[in-house]
Amino acid sequence: MNSYRKGRLFEYSVRDLLIKSGFDVTRSSGSRGIKDLVAVKNGRVYYVQCKYNYDDALRFINEKKNKICDICEKYGVNFVVAYRPKPKSHKIKFIVVYGNKNEVLEDFSELSVEVMI
Repeated sequence: MNSYRKGRLFEYSVRDLLIKSGFDVTRSSGSRGIKDLVAVKNGRVYYVQCKYNYDDALRFINEKKNKICDICEKYGVNFVVAYRPKPKSHKIKFIVVYGNKNEVLEDFSELSVEVMI
């Protein structure tokens, strides 16, 4: 399976998990930008970047942190990165990069979350 297909399937898995947890979710088809998904819960908007593993998630955050903060401040959104903690794992975790910590933890209470803000 090529990396594009693997990434797309992971995005679908994240989307389905968020929907199951009460979010309204839209996928950014063919996304090469800062977000793969837009998720909304309790009136709060989340940009979600999906990375297949933890190392890629951390690399993305380190490289894009300033851009993420600028976009979140400009549009009033929160930002999370979804990743798989282990190769071939079916578990999905989220790193909160930007947002109101208490609100994010409330919206993601059913999910595994690591806060970096």
